[in-house]
Formats: sequence, structure tokens, C-alpha cells
Amino acid sequence: MRQATNDREILPVYLQGLAQLDEVERARLEKGDWYAEEEGAKFKREYFTRNIISPDEVPELAFMNTVRYWDLAATVPTEANPDPDWTVGAKVALHDGRIYVLDIRRDRRDPGGVEELVWNTAAEDGVAVKVRMEQEPGSGGKNTIDHYSRHILVGFDFDGHPTTKDKDTRASLWAGKAKRG
Repeated sequence: MRQATNDREILPVYLQGLAQLDEVERARLEKGDWYAEEEGAKFKREYFTRNIISPDEVPELAFMNTVRYWDLAATVPTEANPDPDWTVGAKVALHDGRIYVLDIRRDRRDPGGVEELVWNTAAEDGVAVKVRMEQEPGSGGKNTIDHYSRHILVGFDFDGHPTTKDKDTRASLWAGKAKRG
């Protein structure tokens, strides 16, 4: 194999090599985009960034059908587990066939901290916002929903939502909606 002797010979070989790389690495090396990140298999950043509107553009009627849905986790980062799952609560509204993501809360706390986050957020959202929570299968999920309904979210429109499909299947349903805007 002959070695390239000048830049004119090297450039095409280099560009061919770049073309063989994945999109993220190619963006970093070819375009100098050091912030390029991999996208998930289901969701692409553009599904969300192309539809951002200011809060004053959300129709007032949308707030009449608003829910905050929680997916709980209860682990703080440690040296042994530096990247545990997040507790996430998404506040969304539905109006005229459109879903508005109004707010998202994410945190990594211990169980008491998660309860505090959920209660403080419900108080901030107000009693007009329904609060729903994923109910894990089995008695642990039933106990969690019972605990939150009797001790944490008293006075709020709260209920558990039993899951009937795995997370991958549920995410696929939302990915289609996000792709269509």
C-alpha cells in the first residue's frame, strides 16, 4: 500500500474515513461540534425543539385538563451508584388534540425527599391539577399508591395508574405522537 505524500491525497482518504463513523463522532470530527450527542432510538431532539412555544401561547382552556404524572425513584447518587434513576414529574395539558408539556421536575432523592418533592410540587401546581403516579405491579405498588393517597397527597385529585405494558411499548406510543408534533 502506497503512503499518501501530500494534503491533496490525504484529504479524500480522511473524508472517506469520516464517512464510516457514526453521526455523532462524524459531527465532532468533521464539523467540530463537540456538543453532539447520541439520540435515543425512539425520540429525536428535533421532535421537541421544533414545537417550543412561550407560556403565554398556551391556550387558557388547556389548563382545564392538566395532570402531573410521576414516575418515582428513590436513590441518591453514591460512589457505588453514581447514576441512579431519576424521580420525574411531568405536568401536561391536553387541548384541541395537542399535548402541552408545561413543566418537568426531575430529582434524585431518598424516599422522604421524594415525598417532599411530590407534595411541594402538588401544592405549587394547585388542587386543579390532577396528580397521577405509575403504580408498579404487585403489592409494593399498591402500598405506594395507598401511602401517597392517605398521607402525602390528601386533598389533591390523586390516583395510581397501573401499568399494563412495558416501558418500551409505552414509550413507542409517545414517540409516534412526538414525531407528528
